[in-house]
Amino acid sequence: MGKFRLPVEVWLPYDVTRNSTAFYFTYCYVVASVGNGAIGSGVIDPLIAGLAYQATAQLKILKNNLQYLAEYVDEEIFHNSQNSVNCDYTNEESLRANILYEKIKFCIKHHNAILDYIVHYEKTYSSAVFTQFMASVLVICNACLQLSMVQPFTYTFFAMLVFLITMLAEIFLYSYYGTTLFEESNTLTNAIYMGRWYEYDLKSRNALILLMERSKRPITVTAGKILDLSLVTFTTILRRAYSLLAVLKNY
Repeated sequence: MGKFRLPVEVWLPYDVTRNSTAFYFTYCYVVASVGNGAIGSGVIDPLIAGLAYQATAQLKILKNNLQYLAEYVDEEIFHNSQNSVNCDYTNEESLRANILYEKIKFCIKHHNAILDYIVHYEKTYSSAVFTQFMASVLVICNACLQLSMVQPFTYTFFAMLVFLITMLAEIFLYSYYGTTLFEESNTLTNAIYMGRWYEYDLKSRNALILLMERSKRPITVTAGKILDLSLVTFTTILRRAYSLLAVLKNY
């Protein structure tokens, strides 16, 4: 019996020790069954967290377009002149002003699309992420408690260790991507200032001022409209889990 021992205690309708074929088949089935939930969670959570980074990537593109706006306009004007494109504008200055204003309008629409994306993201996943954060306090605490009780370098020890690392990684991804989104949105005004805004016409500068005023409020993603997805929240979860673990260890 000691030779044929499953990694977890489980009731079976047949004798698993009758032969090696039945044992190894059952062993693989039990391991796959237990690991299926962990694998599914390990795949879905990074996917949901990664959707928040989609907004961050779009903000980086927007910042690049705003910072090098004058260069892109010059490139387009040069391309038009090289290909002798017919224009309705009377001179190059009016052509430049109109192209510049159209590109700024596109950047404003891009920024609005990012804001709308974050609104839909929160409506869809905010409550689920909040539940994940609240449950993670108990799960991390329980995993640490189990690690302190089991014998080191056993199957249970490594299983709990992998589970704990996976849980921490999932929570960290949410917090990290939320922090990067906040930081990128908070530096949108800097990208505009680093461009050649002093060469723009009055209408274009006014449009940029409107975009800068709107971007003064950084973009944040929340969990349940209560917790921000940030590294500060990640450290708060760890502190709460440790406090609960300290209480349980005293009893």
